[in-house]
Amino acid sequence: MSATGLDQLIAAWTVELPAEDVEARLQRRGVPAHVCASSADWSHDPQLAHREHLRALPHPAFGTATVEGPRYLLSETPGEVARPAPQLGQDNAYVLRSLLGYSDDAYDRLVADGVLV
Repeated sequence: MSATGLDQLIAAWTVELPAEDVEARLQRRGVPAHVCASSADWSHDPQLAHREHLRALPHPAFGTATVEGPRYLLSETPGEVARPAPQLGQDNAYVLRSLLGYSDDAYDRLVADGVLV
């Protein structure tokens, strides 16, 4: 059978079925299958929900931001998402003062001169 013939058979079998039904039928028979999901579908995936992969976190500008959790759940070193992505300039003070050793006066001058956001 040609690839075109096989495609036609599959199309005829699946045309009236919901994608989730096709996925379940194939998986029950040992065929690795998954629906081709849109972003909206993906955000409601039961497996991702079960693994708590998507996390709702407070965000200073948007109220709540949904972010992805760790890709792997390891027993001895579990990852976590503590906050959404920072806003522009949100960590300037920490980076300049704590990590780079800027004095309070040097940092305040940068702010006063408009160098920092």
